[in-house]
Amino acid sequence: MGKKVSCYSSRLFRWFMTCVILVMVVEVCAEEIMSISNDEQLTEVAPSIESKNYNYTLRYGMGGFNDGRASGGSLGGGQFGLDVHVNDSPLSVLFSSEYYTNSAEPTHSYEIRQLYAVNLLYHVQMVSIRNTSLYVGGGFGKLNVPESESNPGKSISSNLVNIEVGIDYQPYEHFGLYGLVKYLKAERDVANVSFVDFDEIIFLAGVTYGFNI
Repeated sequence: MGKKVSCYSSRLFRWFMTCVILVMVVEVCAEEIMSISNDEQLTEVAPSIESKNYNYTLRYGMGGFNDGRASGGSLGGGQFGLDVHVNDSPLSVLFSSEYYTNSAEPTHSYEIRQLYAVNLLYHVQMVSIRNTSLYVGGGFGKLNVPESESNPGKSISSNLVNIEVGIDYQPYEHFGLYGLVKYLKAERDVANVSFVDFDEIIFLAGVTYGFNI
């Protein structure tokens, strides 16, 4: 059990460090581009970036992941989230609700009926690609799955961790598009039997709406 936890922690650490390094590289490149740009170019880009700094961003996306346990080899789902930005810093807190199932009425333990997560995200504005930013982060949450095909009304819950990397593109004043790749991990044994077992790479894409209150 200790070896399993250690392996799992090591994997999460490698994922996190890869994401952090990616963001640092992008940020350094962005700063280099800014340093070699002339004043006229900076004046043109700055208003576009400044006008799109919203305190809140709603996210709605669709996607899924491959799973050999499913009849079609994959599960489809969606995400609804609220991204709350921390003052004028590049940090935000994302509250999300998700699901990944075979049908509207899930009946198997490999289907995620409900998933709730809270993630801390770090955003980097890309100067070389206007109206575009990258973000990376991770957090914790909870999910629940149907107990069994014979008793789908009852749910079994499990804690989860996830790490994600995404991109936002906002060509309009409030509306935009986003895409992300998420690593999800959740495990739980019931009566010494592995009941909840997710070690997945999830892809999502959707629309955003930014606003202030």
